Amino acid sequence: MQVGERSIAKSAGEEASTQKVRRHKVWSAEFSWVERAATYADHLDRIARQERERAIRAMERRHAHSAQAMHAVVNAKLQAWTSTPEALREAAEALTPYQLARLLDTATRVERAALGHVPDPPPKKPDRSAMLAELAEVKAKAREGGDWNLYFRAMQEERLLTGEGTPIAVKVEGGGDWKADLQAVGMDPDAVFEEAVRLAMAKLEAPTQL
Repeated sequence: MQVGERSIAKSAGEEASTQKVRRHKVWSAEFSWVERAATYADHLDRIARQERERAIRAMERRHAHSAQAMHAVVNAKLQAWTSTPEALREAAEALTPYQLARLLDTATRVERAALGHVPDPPPKKPDRSAMLAELAEVKAKAREGGDWNLYFRAMQEERLLTGEGTPIAVKVEGGGDWKADLQAVGMDPDAVFEEAVRLAMAKLEAPTQL
């Protein structure tokens, strides 16, 4: 019986009488069944942990042997490459630029690890979530009010903060190429124009507030 399924009723049997269940409860108290079951469960857990630890140690030994074998192969290849100037030149010519870059990266990381050098973590990017949320609110209000100059200025600031693409400088008034500016940020000029017309018509059709 599994540890989580143990109970007095189940030990007596699913169809046991009340008297039999009561007798099993007496035996359980008299012979400390609960404590003995818990001790046995701990014993099984300890055996399982020991087996896992043995398996982990065996895996570590296999990995260590594999790593040593791989190092031997790499060292033999490096010795063959550097045995003569001609061999070194032929090896360099045989490697692709991608392979050379990978080789340099691997050699650098191995050298740093061997010297105990831990590279500095990349600098954290500043948290701009509050500013982006404020700009999103400005864009929403400008879109609702049909103020497209304000909308595009907020979009420009947003792109400067996120670093997405080239910042745009939009001025609708004065002959600015607004279609090109919209396309530069991945927006459909026709869809924006239709939305602007819809908003304008909605404002015209809205009842005048007295």
